[in-house]
Amino acid sequence: MTTTSRVVVAGGTGALGRALVELLLAQGDRVAVPFRSRGGFDRLRDGLPAADALWGAPAEISTTAGAGAFLDAAAAELGGVDAVAVVAGAYAGSGPVD
Repeated sequence: MTTTSRVVVAGGTGALGRALVELLLAQGDRVAVPFRSRGGFDRLRDGLPAADALWGAPAEISTTAGAGAFLDAAAAELGGVDAVAVVAGAYAGSGPVD
């Protein structure tokens, strides 16, 4: 029996995040991706064969309020959230998270 998971991938428009999104969609999961740049999300979505199982929205996930609002919206869109993967902000120019 295959179970479809509903997964939020923070950082899904980056290189590592995109690889994870592709893997999850290939497994038949539904994925929600917060983004800062509509263009980055559009490039992600346009390059995926299972784009109908991908949902995204602009979000400021560096704040508790922004992350919470996105999670609430993702849960409403996907019918719940089973897992969250955080692969955002892992680049050499990032600073500490406060």
